[in-house]
Amino acid sequence: MNEEPYGSASLQGIMPILEGYNIEMLGKHAVVVGRSPILSKPMALMLLNANANANVTICHSKTKNLPGFIKQADILVGAVGRPGIIKAEWIKDGAVAVDAGYRPSGFLSKQSTAHEYLQ
Repeated sequence: MNEEPYGSASLQGIMPILEGYNIEMLGKHAVVVGRSPILSKPMALMLLNANANANVTICHSKTKNLPGFIKQADILVGAVGRPGIIKAEWIKDGAVAVDAGYRPSGFLSKQSTAHEYLQ
């Protein structure tokens, strides 16, 4: 087909959103919840790369003390694919949270907005 490969649409959207909101990633603790080779692992690598320079932890549904890892996150990317794994109360004040799963996880409720998490 001689076409250039392209990445996941979610990945191609998340980084520009973080950059568009001027989210400081340098040295921040980013937690990616999920182990998908299509979304989670590439997302972790994008947060690690030279442009972002975040410190990245990858967790998943079987991670021991998942709430503890999430509570430490400055940047949280939920890409689990199952609703209810991440609870809103685990997200610390001031953290940036992105629900990137293909099924809404529900940790960003209708009452919360990205703006609330960005303040």
